[in-house]
Amino acid sequence: MDFYDATALMRLVQAVENDPYVSSGAGEALADKVREFIEDEAELGGWYTELMNAIGEGEITDPLADFTVGRFRVHLVQEGERYGAGGGFVYGKALSNGSFGIPINDCQLYGHGLPLVEFYDVSQDPAKFPEGQFVTRYYMSTLLGMDSIGDSIGEMSALGLDGGVPNWTIRGDDLQEVYAHLCAAREQLESYTECGTYKDYGFGFHAKEGSMSSYVIGEPVEEGWWVLVGNYDLTDSDSDYYISDDLLNELLSRHGYPSMDALKESQADMWRNELTAIIAEAQEDSRFEVPFHLSSDESMLRHIVKRMGVPEEAARTAVANARAMYEKDAPRREPEKVATLKGEVDKARRASAKLADNGNHSNRGQDAR
Repeated sequence: MDFYDATALMRLVQAVENDPYVSSGAGEALADKVREFIEDEAELGGWYTELMNAIGEGEITDPLADFTVGRFRVHLVQEGERYGAGGGFVYGKALSNGSFGIPINDCQLYGHGLPLVEFYDVSQDPAKFPEGQFVTRYYMSTLLGMDSIGDSIGEMSALGLDGGVPNWTIRGDDLQEVYAHLCAAREQLESYTECGTYKDYGFGFHAKEGSMSSYVIGEPVEEGWWVLVGNYDLTDSDSDYYISDDLLNELLSRHGYPSMDALKESQADMWRNELTAIIAEAQEDSRFEVPFHLSSDESMLRHIVKRMGVPEEAARTAVANARAMYEKDAPRREPEKVATLKGEVDKARRASAKLADNGNHSNRGQDAR
């Protein structure tokens, strides 16, 4: 049995497993035996991972990376990245009416804050199209059925990428594989992922939902953790956490970046991590966000996992690594000063007002901290 025969047979097994009338009793037992036999053959042949990917059961290790389905390479364009011929456009900085129009954030306005999805035909002459021939691009939100009209590709049997080229169509299992990748990418983008921290011994997580980013930064201390939780918004001027362009440029300049473009060029794919650390540090320094104390590693984990939604495995690893680094450096560290937030509320309000005014914050909710 080769890879192609195994793939076809495994798809039949999946059909049996997904049919409630067939998959009970003897049908279920037969499907289990056939699956076990095929998987054993795949492991012996060295193409188990390839088989799992082909039938849509493979592990998606990096949902944001390029992937290939059939003859198509699929590429995601994140907000702030260049696209188009010669990189002539920046996603998130479109013009509303040609070259003389008003700048708009098309990523947030039309794309729900999610990437563009580009399709390239890699079956074409590689000498002429080394990365595949460009076919088309969609908003990811459109393909996932998030717009007011239109179905998700998860409910379709085929997606025509170009009506004039019949071969530029994705069908059946290939389309479901694209759907699975996009769902995984959306889940990662809208959930907490690790980011940089300005603390000596700590960790950071941030998440983006729409135009607002949220973060949690933890710093281990002898008896527990100091935790900073905050938000920032670079787009919505009505947001409580809006950071104006002037304030943003001032913060970037303090860290040696003359502009956002310079930050992105310097940090490449890690630019957003650096940006979160820069803004979080400024918000703490100004007392716009005030850190609070948690008494133990377990209380830290309960807080960021249960209350904030940080993935548990990633949280446990980050907490353990930060604590280990802190303990390793203990002999060289000066004794910690006892810190308390008692009496700091008025000071926090006054200092945060300055940042709020600079960034046009309304600063609602600060009293609750």
